Amino acid sequence: MTAPAVDLKPAVSFTDSDLRANRGGKLSATQIAKLNKDKRRIALIALALFAIFVMLSTALIYVGQQAQNAAAFVGGFILVLTNALTIGILGREFMRLDSDQRAAAVDVLAGKVDRVIKRGRRGDRYLLRIENQDVYVTREILECFEQGARYRLYRTPRSQILLSAELQS
Repeated sequence: MTAPAVDLKPAVSFTDSDLRANRGGKLSATQIAKLNKDKRRIALIALALFAIFVMLSTALIYVGQQAQNAAAFVGGFILVLTNALTIGILGREFMRLDSDQRAAAVDVLAGKVDRVIKRGRRGDRYLLRIENQDVYVTREILECFEQGARYRLYRTPRSQILLSAELQS
């Protein structure tokens, strides 16, 4: 890994005003707007997937009934279940973001940071471990933190999005 960067702001994408608001236990207006944008994105993805799954499952069930094809009928039923599962997962994420936005509060984690890379079949996952809590980040953000140094991290309580961070003296 590369040497840690001194300034965390570009990697984590926060400003001085964001950090001031987070120190006060609140989200900044910019951070609230970003959560709102993320909510809109999830809602649009959910709507698009719902429409696609409904059309495909309806078509398969119809074809299965008309042609008395059990495989098409079962395929349509499986798509209905997949639709319900997908919308449930996206709905849960939407509700987490909505709850974070409404509360407009932040969680603060302070202490020694351990940089961790979890290797897996689907690729590597990067996280910062602080106070026995894992904060998932990108590789670029992970490389900005110094192993074993003391930091204060600010994140959303429910969706656990890293909002800002600062090195403690």
